[in-house]
Amino acid sequence: MRFCSSFSSLSLICAYPEESTIAESIRRSAFCIALILLGWFITVGAALINKFFLIFYIFGVQLLGVSD
Repeated sequence: MRFCSSFSSLSLICAYPEESTIAESIRRSAFCIALILLGWFITVGAALINKFFLIFYIFGVQLLGVSD
């Protein structure tokens, strides 16, 4: 059973053909979800930092008259 079929790099970690115990399957599912959330937080954080520097650049160039 595959939980991360859309993520090729995670599919090897999250795919397990035999499930020995329920606890192990829950642990692997939680690990897979944690990796996806970590990637999402990194992406959102990078986008927010990019917006901050873009606003800072526009503020510096337009309002303060600083040239490149």
